[in-house]
Amino acid sequence: MAQLSTSQKKQKKTFIVLLVAIVVVLAAIAYIVYGVATSHSSLFEDQKFAAAIAKDLGTAPAFLKESDLAAVKYLGVSYDGSETVQVITGGDEFVDKYSEYLAKDEAGEDVSSYDFSDLVKGTTYTYKGDQAPKLDELKYFTGVRHVEISGINVTDSSVFEGMTEIERGSFSSCGLTEVAGFAGLDGEKLVKLVLNGNSVEDWSPLDAFADKVIVSMAYTIVPKEDGTVDFNDSSSWTLKETTLTEYYQEQAAKDDIAAGQEENTDNTDTTDENADNTDANTDTAGDNADNTDAPADNADEADDTVG
Repeated sequence: MAQLSTSQKKQKKTFIVLLVAIVVVLAAIAYIVYGVATSHSSLFEDQKFAAAIAKDLGTAPAFLKESDLAAVKYLGVSYDGSETVQVITGGDEFVDKYSEYLAKDEAGEDVSSYDFSDLVKGTTYTYKGDQAPKLDELKYFTGVRHVEISGINVTDSSVFEGMTEIERGSFSSCGLTEVAGFAGLDGEKLVKLVLNGNSVEDWSPLDAFADKVIVSMAYTIVPKEDGTVDFNDSSSWTLKETTLTEYYQEQAAKDDIAAGQEENTDNTDTTDENADNTDANTDTAGDNADNTDAPADNADEADDTVG
C-alpha cells in the first residue's frame, strides 16, 4: 500500500478539519433556522407571552395548540407596573393542593409546611410600554380551575367567557368596565371571584352569585396597645373584602340617606313656602286694614272741610 507523503498527509488533515468546520457551520445554521421557524406562534399576538407559555409547557411557540392551552388548570399572569411580566402555570395536582392551602389559610390554620415548587412552572419576561400589556390570548385558557390575572389589560370581559370551569378567579386591575363575560360561571362550583381595581358600574350579570364576588379589597392597620403603628408588621394588617352583596347593601343605605336628605330639603322648601304665604297673608291683611281706615280718614277730612 502506497504511503502518503508529508504534503498529502497535511492536505488530508486540512480537508478533515474543513469538513468538520462545514458540518458545524451547517448545524449552527440549521439550529438558527429551526429556532426562528419555531419561535413564532400563530395563536398569539404577543410573542413574548407565547414564548413564556411555551417554555412552561416544555415546547416551542410554533407548536402551541389550543388544546395545550385549554389543558392548563392553573394560570397566573401579572404585570408589576415596571418592566416585568410573570407567567405561572400548573395542573390539577397543584390546584387541589393550593385550594387546600387557601382554605386553611383563610381559616387561620398553620400553612407553613406547604411547598408548591415542584408543581408549577414559572417564567418572567421584560415588557416595555406606556400602558399595561394587553393579552387577549388569555381566551384560549378555557380549562383553568384557578386563575389569577393582575395588571393585565384585555379588550373586554368576553375574553374570559370561555373560562367556565373557574373555581377561584382573580382579575384585578384589568381595565374592565363591564362583567358580562363572567355571567356563565357555575355558581355552585365557584368559590370566589375577585374583581377589585376595575371601573364597573353594572354588576347585574353576577347577581346569581353576588355573595361570592369581591368588588373591592382594602387593608387596615391595627395600632398596637401603646398606640403606635408598625407598617412592617404584617400581623397588624387586616384585609377587608367587600362582596357584591355587601356593595348592594351599602349602595341601598346611601340611597336611603340621600332620599332622606332630599325629603328634608323638600320639607324645608314647603316650610319656607308656607312662611312666604303667611307673610303674604299678613301683608294682605295689612292692606285690607289700610283700606278699612281709608273711609274714616276721608270722613275726618270732610268734617274738617265743613268746619
